[in-house]
Amino acid sequence: AKGIPYATEFSLITPDFQPAAKVYELIIADLLEAERLLADEEQYEGISNFMKDRQIHFNLHAVRATLARVYLTMGDKKNALIYARKVMDHSGRMLSEKTEVNGDLAGVLSAKETIFGVYYGQFYSQVDTLLQKNLSYTSLDPRDDIMDFYDADVVGLDYRASAYFTATGGGEGAVKYRLSKLTDPYELNNDAASRPADKILGVNMIRMPEMYYIAAECLLEEDYDEALRLFDEVLIHRGLDPLENWAVPRNRLTMEAINAERYRELIGEGQTFFNMKRQNLAISAVDGEGVIQPSNNVYVVPVPDIEIDYRN
Repeated sequence: AKGIPYATEFSLITPDFQPAAKVYELIIADLLEAERLLADEEQYEGISNFMKDRQIHFNLHAVRATLARVYLTMGDKKNALIYARKVMDHSGRMLSEKTEVNGDLAGVLSAKETIFGVYYGQFYSQVDTLLQKNLSYTSLDPRDDIMDFYDADVVGLDYRASAYFTATGGGEGAVKYRLSKLTDPYELNNDAASRPADKILGVNMIRMPEMYYIAAECLLEEDYDEALRLFDEVLIHRGLDPLENWAVPRNRLTMEAINAERYRELIGEGQTFFNMKRQNLAISAVDGEGVIQPSNNVYVVPVPDIEIDYRN
C-alpha cells in the first residue's frame, strides 16, 4: 500500500512516496538510532536545566514507548512487548492511584504517568470554547450514551467517570456531560495562581496505561495469565474490580475488553481512531443506534491533489 514521503536527509526536493512497509522500516531505523543516542541519558540527570522535566523532551523512554506503538501497529507483537516492558520496568513512571485520577490530566502532564508530553501554556484558551461552552455551536459534545461506557456491566466504581466528565443541565431537561478531563480547573475558576508549582502545563502524548494495554494485547494468546495480570493493574488503579469478578462472559480478557478499556482510559487524547483503524473495527454511531462499517472511505485519508501536482 502507498505510504508517505519520508525524508532521511535535508533537501529542497520532496522525497517520493514510499510503500507503507518501507515507511515502517525507516521509522523503526530512526527510533532505534534515537534509542542508541539516548542510551546514557540517565547519567546526565540533574547536571543541567535541560535535563529537568525530561517528560517534555522526547526522552529515552518516549522513544521506547513509540517503538512499542509502531511495532504493534505493524503487527510485530514480539518487539512491541519487548519495548512496552522496557518502559514499564525502567522508566520510573507508574500508574496513578484511583484517588489521584481526578485532575491528573486537566491541562497538565500527569505527575506519575506521563512518559512524554508537550509543554503548552495556552492549552486552556484553545479548548475552553470547544469543551466547556455547552451552548456554543463550536462545542464538542460527548455522545449521549457516554456514561454507559463507564457504568454499564462493570464491577466497582470507575473513578474516571467523574474525573473525566462534568454533568450539566438536569431538572426537566436531560443531563448532558462535558469532557472536563483536559480542562485546567484553575483557569476555569480564574484561580491560576493557586495551581501547584510542580504542575507542568501541557498535553499528554504517551502515558503508562497504554504500555499495559500493548503488553496485554501482545500476551493475550501466548500467556493469558500474565496478560490478565497487567490488564487488571489498570482496572484496579481506576477503581474497578479485577476482571475475574465481573459477570460472565465479561470476566474473560478478550480484544473487545482491551479495546473497551482503551476507550474509557484514553478518551479525548487522540488515540481511539488509530487503534480502531489498526484493527479495521466498525464504529458505533453517536446516536447509539447505527454502526459504520470499516472501509478505506472511513480510515484512509486521501492524498491532496496539491501533493501530486506541485511535487517538482
